[in-house]
Amino acid sequence: MNKQLATTQDQQNHLEYVLQSYFPSRTEFVALRNELSDTQKRIELLETQNSADEIKKRLSALPSLKNTSPQDRKCKICGSKSPFFDVVDFNKYCGQHLRYISDISGIEVSYFKCESCDFLFTDFCDHWTKEDFKSFIYNNDYIIVDPEYLEIRPAYTADNMAALLAGYENLRIIDYGSGSGGFSKEMIKRGFSQVKNYDPFSSPTLPDGRFNVTCLFEVIEHSPTPIDTLKSILTDILSPSGIIILTQTVQPENIDEIRGSWWYIGPRNGHISTYSEQTFNIICKILDMKYYKLRDGYYVFYPIYSTIEGELLNFVRNTDPSYNV
Repeated sequence: MNKQLATTQDQQNHLEYVLQSYFPSRTEFVALRNELSDTQKRIELLETQNSADEIKKRLSALPSLKNTSPQDRKCKICGSKSPFFDVVDFNKYCGQHLRYISDISGIEVSYFKCESCDFLFTDFCDHWTKEDFKSFIYNNDYIIVDPEYLEIRPAYTADNMAALLAGYENLRIIDYGSGSGGFSKEMIKRGFSQVKNYDPFSSPTLPDGRFNVTCLFEVIEHSPTPIDTLKSILTDILSPSGIIILTQTVQPENIDEIRGSWWYIGPRNGHISTYSEQTFNIICKILDMKYYKLRDGYYVFYPIYSTIEGELLNFVRNTDPSYNV
């Protein structure tokens, strides 16, 4: 009995120490202590504080989830100065309103924006392993933050691509960042028989041969190293006369005003790299590429040495009659 009383007294003394550290003013401290005069309430507050401290300690101890410092960074695209832009909670995911899965995590993710090419990025995941990505982002809860991922998006993307490539059903097509492989299944239903998958997490074995079309549907925002990602496509995947067709939600004109509240910034979705068309221009300059902008967020990229340029331009014009070179 005396031991229990001593423990309770120790807890109360520690609570007063904690309160004093948060409220250095004697007046503030006494006022709060009086509100917590009931012993049980004071002990419960201490236990809550200890629990919160323990959770924070465990999270911060994870090397992959350490908070980033808001110091300037070097742009991953062009190497220019990239000042701190904004900070969001790790659990923020994509939506037209601020959205968090379950609740805020308490883990800050800092984003930086290049002064030269507009590349907007975080280095939060730069040292993650594949297992880290699977554990923290591409896990069983991913469907919650991207409900169109499994069926809806593959179906309507296949509709668009089948219309875009009508008459070219024999092309070798690879879906880079294929996820569950829904797009290739939908394309096969639409008469495109040579569609393969590659995804560093779900389909990590690269299919043999070169491909006429490499598709990146809402993919490059997930890459912590976009230049390396595109280089690997040019080097290991794309045929000499091949093209890259990608979809990407680019930064709005008022990005500097809305900052981290932009719906597309969502670390819980794995959206760690975002672009403007100026970013695309610089990427093309670095990688000796050109690109055409189509409708609805579709872009066609290709190497400047490609033998397909003239044919591709006619293709683009036929696809989008409003296109004007």
